[in-house]
Amino acid sequence: MLLPSAVLLLIAARADPRRRLVEARVLGVAGAFLALGATIGPTVFVWDLVVAPAVAKPHAYRALLDPEDGHYDRGIGDVRELLRGFGATDVGELSGGGIAFLEVDFPEGLSRQERVRLKEKAAQLPGVEKVELCGASDCW
Repeated sequence: MLLPSAVLLLIAARADPRRRLVEARVLGVAGAFLALGATIGPTVFVWDLVVAPAVAKPHAYRALLDPEDGHYDRGIGDVRELLRGFGATDVGELSGGGIAFLEVDFPEGLSRQERVRLKEKAAQLPGVEKVELCGASDCW
């Protein structure tokens, strides 16, 4: 925010309508665009990083895997195809810090009954300890 303010002050110092009317108008328009950009830029940044994820609808289930099971070491292709039959759009495996998850994505238009069936089917997979709804800001 300091750089746009400094540039605005420099523009204001040169924009004297008593001496050069055209230059003052051009610098005034440039200053207005600079102020607009300095306001809109951070607003969009905050919206994308903070507000939009907080108000987004949940879009996935997160299935906690038993880390010692090792069932998905060879991939999750069969699981992906199985859960797609229950409305999942994608299935991915996430791991880190000794914890492993299956993230089961579903479309926004999936009905409540279909979501329940998808959650139950994910809970029945081998090595799955529990399944929770994963909000947009919680999923990695």
